[in-house]
Amino acid sequence: MKKLTIKLYPNVPFVTDHDFYTNSFHYFVERKPTPFEKLDFEAPFQKLSNGGFISYVELPCMKDNLDALEAIWDYSYKAGIGYLKSTPQLTTVWNATSMANTQPMK
Repeated sequence: MKKLTIKLYPNVPFVTDHDFYTNSFHYFVERKPTPFEKLDFEAPFQKLSNGGFISYVELPCMKDNLDALEAIWDYSYKAGIGYLKSTPQLTTVWNATSMANTQPMK
């Protein structure tokens, strides 16, 4: 299938220049969009999806910048995103001991 695709569409950036297919409306991760670019791109597709939808944005640790995190959530709501997940980029390696010693936020 991949050979046929390349034969029909040889030079389509972000479509035929990698070794996998996608069946989603998500912004291509290799482009490294800002959260706002990603949400703007994906919002119109959520209205068309009858099989469920989720958008996510990868963010650094936002615990010291909650205003920025809230701005992204507010923006997603105004853009028409029905479900948003913010995924932190993990820079800390967690193990069972450190997870057991963490306390939930109150």
